[in-house]
Amino acid sequence: MDGYGGNEGYESYGGHPGVTPHGMQGVRPKVDPEALGEVDPNLYPQPKEATHKIRGRSDILELLCGDVDQELLTVKTFYFFFYSAFGSLFPLMGVYFKQMGMNPGQCGLLIGSRPFVEFLAAPFWGSLADRWQKGKMLLLASLSCWIIFTLPLGFIQPPATSCLVRKNVTEYVLETPKVPRILKREAPDMRGPEPALPTPLAIQTNLHEQEHAAQHNTLKRDVPHWIEPEVPIPIVEEEEPLVRNIRSAKPHIYAGMSPLDIRFVKDYNEKEQANWVSPIFSSIVYRTQDIQKAFFLLILLVIIGEFFSAPAITLADSAVITLLGEDADRYGHQRMFGSLGWGLAMFFVGIALDHSTAFPDHPCGPDEREKNYTICFATFSVLMGAALICATQINFKYEFPSEVPE
Repeated sequence: MDGYGGNEGYESYGGHPGVTPHGMQGVRPKVDPEALGEVDPNLYPQPKEATHKIRGRSDILELLCGDVDQELLTVKTFYFFFYSAFGSLFPLMGVYFKQMGMNPGQCGLLIGSRPFVEFLAAPFWGSLADRWQKGKMLLLASLSCWIIFTLPLGFIQPPATSCLVRKNVTEYVLETPKVPRILKREAPDMRGPEPALPTPLAIQTNLHEQEHAAQHNTLKRDVPHWIEPEVPIPIVEEEEPLVRNIRSAKPHIYAGMSPLDIRFVKDYNEKEQANWVSPIFSSIVYRTQDIQKAFFLLILLVIIGEFFSAPAITLADSAVITLLGEDADRYGHQRMFGSLGWGLAMFFVGIALDHSTAFPDHPCGPDEREKNYTICFATFSVLMGAALICATQINFKYEFPSEVPE
Protein backbone atom coordinates (compact mmCIF):
# COMPACT_ATOMS: atom_id res chain seq x y z
CA MET A 1 0.00 0.00 0.00
CA ASP A 2 1.23 3.46 -0.89
CA GLY A 3 2.27 5.75 1.94
CA TYR A 4 -0.17 8.36 3.17
CA GLY A 5 -0.05 11.48 1.11
CA GLY A 6 2.18 9.82 -1.46
CA ASN A 7 5.27 9.97 0.84
CA GLU A 8 7.71 7.14 0.42
CA GLY A 9 8.98 5.52 3.56
CA TYR A 10 5.69 5.75 5.40
CA GLU A 11 5.22 1.96 5.31
CA SER A 12 8.82 1.41 6.35
CA TYR A 13 8.04 3.30 9.53
CA GLY A 14 5.35 0.80 10.29
CA GLY A 15 2.30 2.63 9.03
CA HIS A 16 0.87 2.82 12.54
CA PRO A 17 -2.24 4.93 12.56
CA GLY A 18 -2.05 8.20 14.44
CA VAL A 19 1.74 8.37 14.20
CA THR A 20 3.68 10.97 12.24
CA PRO A 21 6.89 9.75 10.59
CA HIS A 22 10.11 11.32 11.86
CA GLY A 23 11.63 14.09 9.76
CA MET A 24 8.43 14.70 7.83
CA GLN A 25 7.13 18.02 9.11
CA GLY A 26 3.75 19.27 8.06
CA VAL A 27 2.40 15.78 7.29
CA ARG A 28 -0.94 15.15 8.94
CA PRO A 29 -1.11 11.62 10.51
CA LYS A 30 -3.35 8.98 9.08
CA VAL A 31 -6.80 8.93 10.61
CA ASP A 32 -8.31 5.63 11.74
CA PRO A 33 -12.09 6.01 11.50
CA GLU A 34 -12.59 3.01 13.86
CA ALA A 35 -10.36 4.41 16.60
CA LEU A 36 -11.98 5.33 19.91
CA GLY A 37 -11.11 7.98 22.47
CA GLU A 38 -10.39 11.69 22.43
CA VAL A 39 -8.51 13.45 19.65
CA ASP A 40 -4.94 14.39 20.46
CA PRO A 41 -4.73 18.25 20.03
CA ASN A 42 -1.00 17.96 19.33
CA LEU A 43 -1.60 15.77 16.31
CA TYR A 44 -4.81 17.48 15.24
CA PRO A 45 -4.56 21.23 16.01
CA GLN A 46 -7.46 23.64 15.79
CA PRO A 47 -8.24 25.09 12.33
CA LYS A 48 -6.76 28.39 11.31
CA GLU A 49 -8.41 31.65 12.28
CA ALA A 50 -9.33 32.33 8.67
CA THR A 51 -11.42 29.14 8.65
CA HIS A 52 -12.90 29.51 12.15
CA LYS A 53 -14.70 32.86 11.71
CA ILE A 54 -16.98 34.66 14.09
CA ARG A 55 -20.21 35.32 12.24
CA GLY A 56 -22.99 37.79 12.92
CA ARG A 57 -21.01 40.71 14.34
CA SER A 58 -21.77 43.97 12.61
CA ASP A 59 -19.06 46.37 11.52
CA ILE A 60 -21.05 49.26 12.98
CA LEU A 61 -21.11 47.65 16.45
CA GLU A 62 -17.45 46.82 16.07
CA LEU A 63 -16.73 50.42 15.14
CA LEU A 64 -18.64 51.79 18.14
CA CYS A 65 -17.94 49.20 20.82
CA GLY A 66 -14.96 47.10 19.85
CA ASP A 67 -11.41 47.37 18.65
CA VAL A 68 -11.07 48.86 15.19
CA ASP A 69 -8.43 47.94 12.66
CA GLN A 70 -6.91 51.24 11.55
CA GLU A 71 -6.20 50.02 8.04
CA LEU A 72 -9.77 48.86 7.56
CA LEU A 73 -11.06 52.11 9.04
CA THR A 74 -9.08 53.99 6.40
CA VAL A 75 -10.61 51.79 3.71
CA LYS A 76 -14.12 52.40 4.99
CA THR A 77 -13.52 56.14 5.05
CA PHE A 78 -12.16 56.08 1.51
CA TYR A 79 -15.19 54.26 0.16
CA PHE A 80 -17.49 56.65 2.01
CA PHE A 81 -15.95 59.79 0.51
CA PHE A 82 -15.36 58.33 -2.95
CA TYR A 83 -18.95 57.23 -3.50
CA SER A 84 -20.28 60.31 -1.73
CA ALA A 85 -18.56 62.38 -4.41
CA PHE A 86 -20.27 60.33 -7.11
CA GLY A 87 -23.65 60.58 -5.44
CA SER A 88 -23.42 64.35 -5.15
CA LEU A 89 -23.04 64.96 -8.90
CA PHE A 90 -23.39 62.13 -11.40
CA PRO A 91 -27.06 61.21 -10.79
CA LEU A 92 -27.88 64.84 -11.68
CA MET A 93 -25.67 65.19 -14.75
CA GLY A 94 -28.45 64.32 -17.18
CA VAL A 95 -30.71 67.07 -15.83
CA TYR A 96 -27.78 69.50 -15.91
CA PHE A 97 -27.10 68.79 -19.58
CA LYS A 98 -30.78 69.21 -20.45
CA GLN A 99 -30.76 72.61 -18.76
CA MET A 100 -27.98 73.60 -21.18
CA GLY A 101 -30.22 72.82 -24.16
CA MET A 102 -28.93 69.32 -24.97
CA ASN A 103 -31.33 66.91 -26.61
CA PRO A 104 -31.84 63.36 -25.23
CA GLY A 105 -29.35 61.86 -27.68
CA GLN A 106 -26.57 64.22 -26.64
CA CYS A 107 -27.30 63.63 -22.94
CA GLY A 108 -27.19 59.88 -23.50
CA LEU A 109 -23.81 60.06 -25.22
CA LEU A 110 -22.31 62.25 -22.51
CA ILE A 111 -23.43 59.88 -19.76
CA GLY A 112 -23.19 56.53 -21.53
CA SER A 113 -19.68 57.03 -22.86
CA ARG A 114 -18.19 56.81 -19.36
CA PRO A 115 -18.80 53.07 -18.72
CA PHE A 116 -17.62 52.20 -22.21
CA VAL A 117 -14.34 54.08 -21.81
CA GLU A 118 -13.87 52.61 -18.33
CA PHE A 119 -14.40 49.11 -19.75
CA LEU A 120 -11.47 49.66 -22.11
CA ALA A 121 -9.16 51.72 -19.89
CA ALA A 122 -9.37 49.92 -16.53
CA PRO A 123 -7.63 46.67 -17.65
CA PHE A 124 -4.91 48.69 -19.35
CA TRP A 125 -4.06 50.71 -16.24
CA GLY A 126 -4.45 47.64 -14.01
CA SER A 127 -1.88 45.69 -16.00
CA LEU A 128 0.54 48.61 -15.84
CA ALA A 129 0.06 48.89 -12.08
CA ASP A 130 0.79 45.17 -11.58
CA ARG A 131 3.77 45.20 -13.92
CA TRP A 132 5.46 48.23 -12.41
CA GLN A 133 4.06 47.70 -8.89
CA LYS A 134 2.98 51.34 -8.79
CA GLY A 135 -0.62 50.83 -7.78
CA LYS A 136 -0.67 53.53 -5.13
CA MET A 137 0.82 56.15 -7.43
CA LEU A 138 -1.71 55.36 -10.16
CA LEU A 139 -4.54 55.43 -7.62
CA LEU A 140 -3.61 58.92 -6.44
CA ALA A 141 -3.16 60.12 -10.02
CA SER A 142 -6.54 58.77 -11.12
CA LEU A 143 -8.30 60.38 -8.15
CA SER A 144 -6.67 63.68 -9.05
CA CYS A 145 -7.92 63.28 -12.63
CA TRP A 146 -11.46 62.92 -11.33
CA ILE A 147 -11.23 66.44 -9.95
CA ILE A 148 -9.23 67.94 -12.81
CA PHE A 149 -11.50 66.70 -15.62
CA THR A 150 -14.88 66.90 -13.86
CA LEU A 151 -14.76 70.42 -12.44
CA PRO A 152 -14.45 72.13 -15.88
CA LEU A 153 -17.76 70.55 -16.94
CA GLY A 154 -19.51 73.20 -14.89
CA PHE A 155 -17.91 76.06 -16.84
CA ILE A 156 -18.55 74.96 -20.44
CA GLN A 157 -21.87 76.41 -21.57
CA PRO A 158 -23.18 77.71 -24.90
CA PRO A 159 -23.57 81.51 -25.16
CA ALA A 160 -27.03 82.99 -24.77
CA THR A 161 -28.53 84.22 -28.05
CA SER A 162 -31.70 85.79 -26.69
CA CYS A 163 -33.99 85.82 -23.68
CA LEU A 164 -37.51 84.46 -23.44
CA VAL A 165 -39.68 86.96 -21.55
CA ARG A 166 -43.29 86.42 -20.58
CA LYS A 167 -45.43 89.53 -21.09
CA ASN A 168 -48.77 88.16 -19.95
CA VAL A 169 -50.56 84.89 -19.54
CA THR A 170 -50.40 83.93 -23.21
CA GLU A 171 -47.66 86.05 -24.81
CA TYR A 172 -43.91 85.51 -24.88
CA VAL A 173 -41.41 87.83 -26.54
CA LEU A 174 -37.66 87.77 -27.20
CA GLU A 175 -35.31 90.30 -25.66
CA THR A 176 -31.60 90.96 -25.86
CA PRO A 177 -29.61 89.24 -23.09
CA LYS A 178 -27.74 91.26 -20.50
CA VAL A 179 -24.46 89.84 -21.79
CA PRO A 180 -24.62 90.42 -25.58
CA ARG A 181 -23.10 87.96 -28.00
CA ILE A 182 -19.74 88.97 -29.48
CA LEU A 183 -19.89 87.81 -33.07
CA LYS A 184 -16.76 89.56 -34.37
CA ARG A 185 -14.40 92.35 -33.53
CA GLU A 186 -15.75 95.76 -34.48
CA ALA A 187 -13.48 98.73 -35.21
CA PRO A 188 -14.62 102.08 -33.81
CA ASP A 189 -16.28 104.48 -36.29
CA MET A 190 -13.66 107.12 -37.17
CA ARG A 191 -15.96 109.18 -39.35
CA GLY A 192 -16.91 112.60 -38.07
CA PRO A 193 -20.46 113.83 -37.62
CA GLU A 194 -22.40 114.58 -40.76
CA PRO A 195 -23.02 118.29 -41.49
CA ALA A 196 -26.40 119.49 -40.35
CA LEU A 197 -28.90 120.65 -42.97
CA PRO A 198 -29.92 124.35 -42.80
CA THR A 199 -33.26 125.03 -41.19
CA PRO A 200 -35.91 127.38 -42.76
CA LEU A 201 -35.27 129.97 -40.05
CA ALA A 202 -31.56 130.09 -40.90
CA ILE A 203 -32.31 130.52 -44.60
CA GLN A 204 -34.73 133.41 -43.97
CA THR A 205 -32.16 135.17 -41.76
CA ASN A 206 -29.57 134.84 -44.50
CA LEU A 207 -31.98 136.40 -47.01
CA HIS A 208 -32.57 139.50 -44.87
CA GLU A 209 -28.82 140.00 -44.47
CA GLN A 210 -28.27 139.79 -48.23
CA GLU A 211 -31.11 142.27 -48.99
CA HIS A 212 -29.67 144.76 -46.52
CA ALA A 213 -26.25 144.45 -48.16
CA ALA A 214 -27.76 144.91 -51.62
CA GLN A 215 -29.29 148.31 -50.71
CA HIS A 216 -25.81 149.80 -50.07
CA ASN A 217 -24.12 148.38 -53.15
CA THR A 218 -24.53 148.93 -56.89
CA LEU A 219 -24.23 145.23 -57.63
CA LYS A 220 -27.32 143.24 -57.05
CA ARG A 221 -26.91 139.56 -56.53
CA ASP A 222 -29.48 136.99 -57.34
CA VAL A 223 -30.09 134.91 -54.30
CA PRO A 224 -32.59 132.16 -53.85
CA HIS A 225 -35.62 132.98 -51.76
CA TRP A 226 -37.32 130.64 -49.36
CA ILE A 227 -40.91 130.37 -50.49
CA GLU A 228 -43.43 128.75 -48.23
CA PRO A 229 -46.68 127.59 -49.74
CA GLU A 230 -49.70 129.49 -48.59
CA VAL A 231 -52.01 126.50 -48.84
CA PRO A 232 -50.74 123.34 -47.18
CA ILE A 233 -50.58 120.37 -49.51
CA PRO A 234 -52.28 117.38 -47.96
CA ILE A 235 -50.14 114.26 -47.73
CA VAL A 236 -52.05 111.13 -48.52
CA GLU A 237 -50.69 108.00 -46.85
CA GLU A 238 -51.66 104.62 -48.12
CA GLU A 239 -52.99 102.44 -45.38
CA GLU A 240 -51.39 99.02 -45.34
CA PRO A 241 -53.54 96.13 -44.22
CA LEU A 242 -52.72 95.08 -40.67
CA VAL A 243 -52.02 91.40 -40.25
CA ARG A 244 -52.02 90.10 -36.69
CA ASN A 245 -49.72 87.18 -36.01
CA ILE A 246 -51.51 85.07 -33.46
CA ARG A 247 -49.15 82.91 -31.44
CA SER A 248 -50.29 80.31 -28.98
CA ALA A 249 -49.13 80.10 -25.40
CA LYS A 250 -46.10 78.08 -24.38
CA PRO A 251 -46.73 74.46 -25.39
CA HIS A 252 -47.41 71.77 -22.87
CA ILE A 253 -44.23 70.01 -21.77
CA TYR A 254 -44.08 66.24 -22.00
CA ALA A 255 -41.55 63.88 -20.46
CA GLY A 256 -38.34 63.90 -22.46
CA MET A 257 -39.41 66.95 -24.49
CA SER A 258 -36.30 69.12 -24.47
CA PRO A 259 -35.29 71.55 -25.78
CA LEU A 260 -38.29 73.52 -27.09
CA ASP A 261 -38.41 75.52 -30.29
CA ILE A 262 -39.56 79.12 -29.93
CA ARG A 263 -42.35 79.13 -32.50
CA PHE A 264 -44.80 80.18 -29.80
CA VAL A 265 -43.23 83.62 -29.21
CA LYS A 266 -45.05 86.71 -30.45
CA ASP A 267 -42.24 88.18 -32.56
CA TYR A 268 -41.04 84.88 -34.03
CA ASN A 269 -39.16 85.14 -37.33
CA GLU A 270 -38.92 81.76 -38.97
CA LYS A 271 -36.24 82.84 -41.43
CA GLU A 272 -33.77 83.96 -38.75
CA GLN A 273 -34.88 82.01 -35.68
CA ALA A 274 -35.64 78.57 -37.08
CA ASN A 275 -32.69 77.00 -35.22
CA TRP A 276 -33.25 78.79 -31.91
CA VAL A 277 -34.28 76.61 -28.98
CA SER A 278 -34.92 77.10 -25.29
CA PRO A 279 -34.50 74.49 -22.54
CA ILE A 280 -37.43 73.69 -20.32
CA PHE A 281 -37.58 75.68 -17.09
CA SER A 282 -35.12 78.24 -18.48
CA SER A 283 -35.43 81.73 -19.95
CA ILE A 284 -32.30 81.47 -22.12
CA VAL A 285 -32.55 80.93 -25.88
CA TYR A 286 -29.64 79.14 -27.59
CA ARG A 287 -28.66 78.50 -31.17
CA THR A 288 -28.37 74.82 -32.03
CA GLN A 289 -24.92 75.45 -33.55
CA ASP A 290 -23.68 76.82 -30.21
CA ILE A 291 -25.13 73.83 -28.36
CA GLN A 292 -23.33 71.44 -30.71
CA LYS A 293 -20.02 73.21 -30.13
CA ALA A 294 -20.47 72.93 -26.36
CA PHE A 295 -21.44 69.27 -26.77
CA PHE A 296 -18.24 68.40 -28.65
CA LEU A 297 -16.12 70.10 -26.00
CA LEU A 298 -17.96 68.24 -23.24
CA ILE A 299 -17.71 64.82 -24.90
CA LEU A 300 -13.99 65.34 -25.51
CA LEU A 301 -13.45 66.29 -21.88
CA VAL A 302 -15.51 63.33 -20.66
CA ILE A 303 -13.66 60.75 -22.77
CA ILE A 304 -10.18 62.00 -21.91
CA GLY A 305 -11.02 62.41 -18.23
CA GLU A 306 -12.61 58.98 -17.95
CA PHE A 307 -9.62 57.33 -19.61
CA PHE A 308 -7.22 58.66 -16.98
CA SER A 309 -9.54 58.32 -13.97
CA ALA A 310 -11.02 54.89 -14.77
CA PRO A 311 -8.58 52.75 -12.69
CA ALA A 312 -9.35 54.51 -9.40
CA ILE A 313 -11.97 52.16 -8.01
CA THR A 314 -10.37 49.08 -9.61
CA LEU A 315 -7.03 49.72 -7.92
CA ALA A 316 -8.72 50.51 -4.62
CA ASP A 317 -10.69 47.25 -4.67
CA SER A 318 -7.53 45.30 -5.50
CA ALA A 319 -5.67 46.86 -2.58
CA VAL A 320 -8.54 46.16 -0.17
CA ILE A 321 -8.88 42.51 -1.18
CA THR A 322 -5.12 42.03 -0.83
CA LEU A 323 -5.24 43.71 2.57
CA LEU A 324 -8.03 41.43 3.78
CA GLY A 325 -6.11 38.32 2.74
CA GLU A 326 -7.93 35.20 3.92
CA ASP A 327 -10.76 37.41 5.22
CA ALA A 328 -11.73 38.45 1.71
CA ASP A 329 -15.36 37.68 2.48
CA ARG A 330 -15.38 40.80 4.65
CA TYR A 331 -14.98 43.00 1.59
CA GLY A 332 -18.71 43.68 1.59
CA HIS A 333 -18.42 45.18 5.09
CA GLN A 334 -15.98 47.75 3.73
CA ARG A 335 -17.88 48.44 0.52
CA MET A 336 -21.19 49.06 2.31
CA PHE A 337 -19.85 52.40 3.56
CA GLY A 338 -19.64 53.53 -0.06
CA SER A 339 -23.36 52.87 -0.51
CA LEU A 340 -24.03 54.75 2.71
CA GLY A 341 -22.05 57.75 1.48
CA TRP A 342 -23.79 57.72 -1.92
CA GLY A 343 -27.23 57.81 -0.33
CA LEU A 344 -26.42 60.52 2.21
CA ALA A 345 -24.71 62.76 -0.35
CA MET A 346 -27.56 62.40 -2.84
CA PHE A 347 -30.10 63.25 -0.13
CA PHE A 348 -28.43 66.37 1.24
CA VAL A 349 -27.17 67.71 -2.10
CA GLY A 350 -30.64 67.26 -3.56
CA ILE A 351 -32.12 69.36 -0.76
CA ALA A 352 -29.45 72.03 -1.25
CA LEU A 353 -30.03 72.03 -5.02
CA ASP A 354 -33.74 72.74 -4.55
CA HIS A 355 -32.79 75.97 -2.78
CA SER A 356 -29.95 76.97 -5.13
CA THR A 357 -31.87 79.44 -7.30
CA ALA A 358 -29.36 82.32 -7.20
CA PHE A 359 -27.25 82.99 -10.30
CA PRO A 360 -24.57 85.70 -10.00
CA ASP A 361 -24.20 86.27 -13.77
CA HIS A 362 -27.35 84.95 -15.41
CA PRO A 363 -27.76 86.59 -18.85
CA CYS A 364 -31.57 86.61 -18.81
CA GLY A 365 -32.61 86.36 -15.19
CA PRO A 366 -33.22 82.90 -13.74
CA ASP A 367 -36.50 81.10 -14.12
CA GLU A 368 -38.29 80.20 -10.91
CA ARG A 369 -37.62 76.49 -11.58
CA GLU A 370 -34.06 76.87 -12.87
CA LYS A 371 -31.33 75.49 -10.60
CA ASN A 372 -27.68 76.40 -10.12
CA TYR A 373 -25.59 73.23 -10.32
CA THR A 374 -22.41 74.91 -9.14
CA ILE A 375 -23.08 73.52 -5.67
CA CYS A 376 -22.94 69.98 -7.07
CA PHE A 377 -19.55 70.48 -8.72
CA ALA A 378 -18.16 72.15 -5.60
CA THR A 379 -19.37 69.32 -3.35
CA PHE A 380 -17.93 66.72 -5.72
CA SER A 381 -14.51 68.38 -5.65
CA VAL A 382 -14.44 68.58 -1.86
CA LEU A 383 -15.52 64.97 -1.30
CA MET A 384 -13.17 63.60 -3.96
CA GLY A 385 -10.35 65.58 -2.38
CA ALA A 386 -11.16 63.91 0.96
CA ALA A 387 -11.07 60.51 -0.77
CA LEU A 388 -7.68 61.43 -2.24
CA ILE A 389 -6.34 62.19 1.24
CA CYS A 390 -7.63 58.85 2.56
CA ALA A 391 -6.08 57.01 -0.38
CA THR A 392 -2.62 58.14 0.70
CA GLN A 393 -2.96 55.79 3.71
CA ILE A 394 -3.94 52.70 1.70
CA ASN A 395 -1.04 50.29 1.29
CA PHE A 396 -0.48 48.06 -1.73
CA LYS A 397 1.15 44.68 -1.11
CA TYR A 398 2.85 42.69 -3.85
CA GLU A 399 3.94 39.10 -3.21
CA PHE A 400 6.19 38.70 -6.25
CA PRO A 401 9.50 40.56 -6.67
CA SER A 402 9.71 43.62 -8.85
CA GLU A 403 10.96 42.97 -12.36
CA VAL A 404 12.40 45.77 -14.42
CA PRO A 405 11.31 45.31 -18.04
CA GLU A 406 14.01 45.37 -20.66
